[in-house]
Amino acid sequence: MRHIGAGAMSTEAIADYLQRHADMWLNTDMGGWTLRRSEDDAVLGNIFLKPVRDLPEIEVGYTLGRQFWGQGYAHEALTEVVMHGRGRGIDRIIALVRPANIRSIRLLLRCGFAFEATVPIREKPLELYVIQPREMRHDACHSEWELPLRGGGV
Repeated sequence: MRHIGAGAMSTEAIADYLQRHADMWLNTDMGGWTLRRSEDDAVLGNIFLKPVRDLPEIEVGYTLGRQFWGQGYAHEALTEVVMHGRGRGIDRIIALVRPANIRSIRLLLRCGFAFEATVPIREKPLELYVIQPREMRHDACHSEWELPLRGGGV
């Protein structure tokens, strides 16, 4: 993944990551979901909705295997998760994107996000995009999967 993470994780780092995410679900009722294709249960990537540790915001983020790009999966997942946030009463969701991640920026714009600012977070400049979930464009999404309300497979 070109725009996320710092490379392979150690066994200890993976254990810490999983524990932090389990704690997040318990403490905030937010976290991540595995994206799976309905017809064959193939793992496509993941998506999350969670508080940002560096800002007083709720963030959506996603990763998708390169072989699944351009097929509408990220759009569908992003739409569903923002709608899920709206159903939970969240009135503002952000996405933090590296400026070079043009595909992700285009997806955010198609889904109704708007550029707000460039912010220095985690020692790098990130572009902050924002949406009020009531503004989410849902018309292009034809969901073939259900978003679980708690947890999700990893």
